[in-house]
Amino acid sequence: MKRILFVSFLFFALFGLLFPAGELYKIGKYRILRVSGSPYEIGLSYGKIMKKYFEKEKKEISELHSLAMKRYFFLFRPIASKVFNGKIKKKAKMVPPEYLKELKGLSLSSNIELKDLMFLNFLYDFSHPTCSSFIVRKGKRLIFGRNLDYTLPNIDLGEKTLIILFEPEKGYKYIGFTFLGLNTFLTGINEKGIGIELNEIPTKGKGDKGFPPLYLMKMIMQYASNMKEAEDLIVKHKIHIGVSFTVVSEREKRGAVFEIAYNKVKKRELKNDFLVSTNHFLTELKDELPFPYRSSVKRYVRIKELIGKRMPAEFVLKDQIDISNNKISVLSDSVNNDYTVHSILFDGNRVIFSAGSNYAPDREKILFLPKDFFNGKIRGKVYSKERISYQEQKFNLFLLSSGKTDSLKEKLKFLEDIYFSEKFMDYYIVKAELLRRMKKYDKALETIKEADNREMLNDTLLQIKIEILKKKRKKKELAAALESLKKLRGSKGWFDFKKIKEGWDPYRKYIW
Repeated sequence: MKRILFVSFLFFALFGLLFPAGELYKIGKYRILRVSGSPYEIGLSYGKIMKKYFEKEKKEISELHSLAMKRYFFLFRPIASKVFNGKIKKKAKMVPPEYLKELKGLSLSSNIELKDLMFLNFLYDFSHPTCSSFIVRKGKRLIFGRNLDYTLPNIDLGEKTLIILFEPEKGYKYIGFTFLGLNTFLTGINEKGIGIELNEIPTKGKGDKGFPPLYLMKMIMQYASNMKEAEDLIVKHKIHIGVSFTVVSEREKRGAVFEIAYNKVKKRELKNDFLVSTNHFLTELKDELPFPYRSSVKRYVRIKELIGKRMPAEFVLKDQIDISNNKISVLSDSVNNDYTVHSILFDGNRVIFSAGSNYAPDREKILFLPKDFFNGKIRGKVYSKERISYQEQKFNLFLLSSGKTDSLKEKLKFLEDIYFSEKFMDYYIVKAELLRRMKKYDKALETIKEADNREMLNDTLLQIKIEILKKKRKKKELAAALESLKKLRGSKGWFDFKKIKEGWDPYRKYIW
């Protein structure tokens, strides 16, 4: 009997590899994958069709794992690696069997180990994305907007973007906006008009405990046809880390945000004209996290302000503003920022989608009708061409060039060669920070002074200046710099020097 089962399994595996149940399409620059059949067939088809795109995947997974281990003292890393792999195995036991079969099929056809695919799909549980979402009631329709802010070291998530249409043999068809190697997603829409997205909320909840939230999203998309069914699934499956699900039911004209932590679920329902969610609790769960991300609160307030002014939803997702009202900022307080890799707008009848390594709403947008996808007509059009400013082109070129070396001196040379005489704010921030790290404090202060003379002194440059003055023990100048920062930020609560690092500009992450 066992032999018959094994032969049958082998036959269907070979059949799936030779004749994948699905296709790959393109709309503009975006890849759309359609997969159908049993869970195992879906996985086999996914890996077979996308196999040529998986060439870099093994190396990137290995690098991600190495980076995760670098947090530990080098002598402890072998033990830490075993412990971390144990957490992944523990999490895998919670994955519903049908989705585990998908992963096994994907592993076989893509030639990527199952444990590595699990690592990718559980990465969210151990990382800290920052995202924004909103639901707006406009007449008789609901508009659902979402920006996914996510970054992984040395990986271009915009390039790895994949839209997958799942056609399972059981349940409903659904679309997942995701990345290569994942059979999960952070934003989804199903054929019953249910839309869902996931936001992380930082807590002390452990990633290896509780049901994996990305697989709960997948389950909701496959088996929920209304708000009650979605809510029942959320309440039933216990999640330990802090997250929120924004759910919209287009047919019922209902929307809600479900805030979750430590296996507790609290609901905020759409009662008025709009509902907003970022990365902090607004229900009584806020007591679990007394100090929310400053950027989360700022984005929440900004989105409410824009919606209150009746700004178009597309404008809200594209909004870029920082605390000094400098439109060129990459501060994560902005709704659209240098972490934004996906931007999605769903109004029940159509979807507008864009993706990129940063500032996703500025990238090439496509428009498609979900009903076409679910009816077997995968088609759409480029809605808006990508627009990249000259300044951004310069900065991206610097990132690509300087990424090849760990030498601060060489990074500085790349910076000077690329920007030459065209000095934007980016140039001054990066140069001052590189010089600070090289302990060339006087030259860093000269750079900051030059930026000030050109009216480009901002929050981040002041923070670098404060750090240097503290090192040099220049008490009088330090007091003046702190006062300047206080005036720029305009809020007394932000100026305890011990807390300043919390709000540092994301530019600094590029030059570690």
